[in-house]
Order: sequence, then structure tokens, then C-alpha cells
Amino acid sequence: MLETKPEVVSFHFGLPDPDIVGAIKDAGCYLISTATTVAEARALEAAGVDAVIAQGAEAGGHRGTFTGVDISQQPGLLSLLP
Repeated sequence: MLETKPEVVSFHFGLPDPDIVGAIKDAGCYLISTATTVAEARALEAAGVDAVIAQGAEAGGHRGTFTGVDISQQPGLLSLLP
């Protein structure tokens, strides 16, 4: 991936390792990742992700949560967006 240098790289099931984020950013790629809670979105922002995909509990079994929060505690998309 670092050889082909795509314009956009996305992660949907976890917080990328800081070394991976750095390598992707150094390659000039735009980095996006999925958050299912505000805490996850803040963690992604702090990690240097360029954009966050807000994913509400309505996504069902393919949620990109990486903090282990129970589905019953995850907000719906309309609550998560603000």
C-alpha cells in the first residue's frame, strides 16, 4: 500500500497503531476511520486521523467499534453526529 500511495486509506475495525498512522500520513494519504462512540472519535482525532466515519448502533453486526463498549450502550447515528 505504501508503494502505491492511494489517495485515501480507511480503517473500519480498530484504532491504527501510531507507527501505521505515521507511515500512511508520510506517504501523503488521506486517512479515515470508523467510530461508534464519541470517545472513539476523540481517540481517532488524537491519533491523527484526517476524518472520522460516524457509525451508529443501527449498523448491526458490522460495527467498527474498537473500545469493547456493549451495543446497548452505543448511540444511534442521529445522536452520535452532533
